[in-house]
Amino acid sequence: NVANQYMDWVILLFMGGFMIAVVVEKWNLHRRIALNVLRAIGGQPHRLVLGFMVATGFLSMWLSNTATAIMMMPMGMSLVLLYEELNRKIETGGGVVDIRSSNFSLTLLLGIAYGASIGGFTTLIGTPPNAMLLAQLPTLFPEAPEITFSTWLLFALPMSAVYMLLAWLLLTRLVFPLPPSTPFSGRDFIHNEIKKLGPMSTEEKRVTTVFSTFAILLITRKERLLGADIDIFGWSHYLDSLLISIGSSPVGYMIDDGTVSIGVALTLFMIPASKQIGGRLMDWDDAKKIPWGILLLFGGGLAIAKGFTTSGLSGYVATQLAVLLGDASPLVIVISTVTFITGLTEVASNTATISLSLPMMASLSQAIEAHPFLLLIPTTLAASCAFMLPVSTPPNAIVYGSGRIPIMKMVIAGIWLDILSVFLLTVFVYTLGHLAFDVLSGFPDWAAL
Repeated sequence: NVANQYMDWVILLFMGGFMIAVVVEKWNLHRRIALNVLRAIGGQPHRLVLGFMVATGFLSMWLSNTATAIMMMPMGMSLVLLYEELNRKIETGGGVVDIRSSNFSLTLLLGIAYGASIGGFTTLIGTPPNAMLLAQLPTLFPEAPEITFSTWLLFALPMSAVYMLLAWLLLTRLVFPLPPSTPFSGRDFIHNEIKKLGPMSTEEKRVTTVFSTFAILLITRKERLLGADIDIFGWSHYLDSLLISIGSSPVGYMIDDGTVSIGVALTLFMIPASKQIGGRLMDWDDAKKIPWGILLLFGGGLAIAKGFTTSGLSGYVATQLAVLLGDASPLVIVISTVTFITGLTEVASNTATISLSLPMMASLSQAIEAHPFLLLIPTTLAASCAFMLPVSTPPNAIVYGSGRIPIMKMVIAGIWLDILSVFLLTVFVYTLGHLAFDVLSGFPDWAAL
């Protein structure tokens, strides 16, 4: 039973996603995407911070937040050095530099770290806690409806966009304000970097096709039931219809997001690179670079959840929590839970935090007879809201390693972001969370003990 957890379909979902991420990095596609996002948003300092946050966030939706932060740091540091050099020239020439200009390096580098974390929880493959929820849910509640890639995206993408915008405003307007305009513009730097890349290579075009196919297949796999007249059926539904029409058995029930992910990843071993380079888009030496340790962590989390339910511990915890909480309202419990998990993930691994927290939250939802998703979803997202300390999450450590962010400055910014997290997660789970997951519909039959 324990060994089975290490080959759950969610493990395959992430394994395939990691392989696609390695290929995106191998052929430098990530850099082209980031530079074009920066070019579109603008070159003034405050716009550059937003551009870096959006570019980092988009890449972090599909790649690991650690790898994304590492990719973005060299470009960020280059712009910081150019900005500081221009300010020195102005001062040497007798000009006056706005004292707020010194905040540019702080806001840009923190923007990279925070963009990686905020972008990560937008998709199910963006960060480990999301995958842990997806993996543990069938164990905790075997009859629960599936959380599909498209449903999660419908809920998390608007929240991530609002979160990103508010985090940018907090950083550049309130916590570390930047001057409204300066002589500096990063447009020339961005233009030169794009020029260095040259036209898209054959490999980049083929990886772009695979990457786009991967995203489209995940988003459109499952039907979205919106009412008899406006149901949107996924491709797995039409595949079954085709098979039935030719006398074959349907296979849609066997296809999940893990099937799509590992299937698309395998094509990378078959699609050739250009004749000049030779070989395939991916070989086994590339595949060995994926973070195998994270896959083992996922398996361990699934084993913990299995033990929690099989041993009867979940029922015991639910009984004790019912006595402890009394008549506390679900809203108070949601706010308290998000606050606690947000604080805990500042000093503990988000994977470890969520592995232990999800079974507890499942029992808590049964104790108060609330929809499990009302607690499980904000708990999952709160585990990714680590902004205060370098040890909170790898992107924080990466930007702190630049030597340009005093730890107290990170703590100050992180406190503001944590407060924002509690507010936004609570608001969105009660609004979009209800539209996407029906969390306010009461205690469902599939969640009963």
